[in-house]
Amino acid sequence: MLELGLATSHAPTMFQPVENWPKRLERLSPQVQSNLPYSARQEMQSPTMIQGYIDRINAGFGAVRDQLKAYRPDALIMIGDDQGDMFDKVNNPTFAIYTGDEPTWGHNARDLVGTPPEQRTTSTYQSSGELARYLLKGLVKRSFDVANLAKFEPPAEAIGASLT
Repeated sequence: MLELGLATSHAPTMFQPVENWPKRLERLSPQVQSNLPYSARQEMQSPTMIQGYIDRINAGFGAVRDQLKAYRPDALIMIGDDQGDMFDKVNNPTFAIYTGDEPTWGHNARDLVGTPPEQRTTSTYQSSGELARYLLKGLVKRSFDVANLAKFEPPAEAIGASLT
């Protein structure tokens, strides 16, 4: 039985030091930059405001972490979008469940922007293929169109984030 649900937002900039935030703005297309509100462009140039955002982000993730630790779940089911890490335009299922028993991994979102893939920090997570297959079977039985991802093999440059 599902008893606790926690959700967070995420974006690469959220986990970067103050000095990297303006760099992210520079990577946006000129069209996007020109359509940002004036206040957003000003905020991206203010280290004090950026640090305030970073402090609020860290406090929010700390609250989620504390709730998770206090609850002590038997299993953790993570739901996220693929962002082109595992699937492409040729095959992009609405839902997919990793049903393998091998651990999964993700690159740490706190690595500095531009860190080469081979130097990125990774974290691994134990998987429960048995639980995943149970969920897959139950969802299919209830008419969900779910892809069975039996192997977890994203390319080395995949940006899948680990927030640890």
